[in-house]
Amino acid sequence: MPNVQGFASLTAPTTSLDPLLGWTIHEAISLRQQLRQLGDALVIEAQVAQGCAGMRRASDAGLVVVMTVIEGRERGEDSTGTLLFEAGDVIVWNTRETLAFATLSPLRKMMIACPEAVIRNFHPDLIGRGPLHLPGRHGFGAAVSGYFEGFAGTLAEMDDREAHAAVDTGLEIVARAVRLVRRDAAPRRSSARFARIMSYIDAQLHDPDLDSAEIAAHFGLSVRSVQLLFAEHGTTPSECIRQRRLNRCRRDLQAARRAESITDIALRWGFNDPSHFSRLFRRRYGVPPRTLVRKRPEG
Repeated sequence: MPNVQGFASLTAPTTSLDPLLGWTIHEAISLRQQLRQLGDALVIEAQVAQGCAGMRRASDAGLVVVMTVIEGRERGEDSTGTLLFEAGDVIVWNTRETLAFATLSPLRKMMIACPEAVIRNFHPDLIGRGPLHLPGRHGFGAAVSGYFEGFAGTLAEMDDREAHAAVDTGLEIVARAVRLVRRDAAPRRSSARFARIMSYIDAQLHDPDLDSAEIAAHFGLSVRSVQLLFAEHGTTPSECIRQRRLNRCRRDLQAARRAESITDIALRWGFNDPSHFSRLFRRRYGVPPRTLVRKRPEG
């Protein structure tokens, strides 16, 4: 590791954990690290001066890293964007991904790194795409960061058996927090995706071939996923498309000039069979389309 001052190793890491240390440091700023290996886990305490910046390239030897910011602020950046990490925050990331960092104020943090294969067996919730950021300002996030701050403060006093138990407990706590975050985020993601699909449907209502398969292909989903998403909202893709087409037809029948026929309006909104359209319209509104035609004002 170039340009690292004051490096101290309490226990030398095994070869399988070496990828974690493959950072390229861009600035010759003071960086102190203490390492302790506990079975498959490597615990690292780091103190980094303000202005230190660097990058770690993606490694095929995947390690899952749980990082707690104890003091200071740091900016992290990967392929998904930029995140700001502050005191109390917990971040989960994977060495299979390129990650850049820059310290914005004097930083003290603790990291627990474990081989991905081990994490997959015992804490699979910690494996995901991109860094997972657990803010430590309030709620469960504050409790999680409090645990790791206490752990970091007493690690030097623990024997290996105690420290190993503390690592296992910490990983389980973070895994529970991750499950909670993902559970709460799922409805928001579902609603946002549903809103995007509905916007697409409204823009494509004129297409008589619009169906679940076309929607799935446009959004890169499976047909089953699209069907399940609509089921969460109490409907089906075909029913939703049909009702929105009928609503558009009703609106246009009430507003159109007399020169425009019922068939013209039905075709505009994706109904190829006028007789079928009339039956659906009557079933939906209780009257045939021609009733609205008779009530239209003179054009």
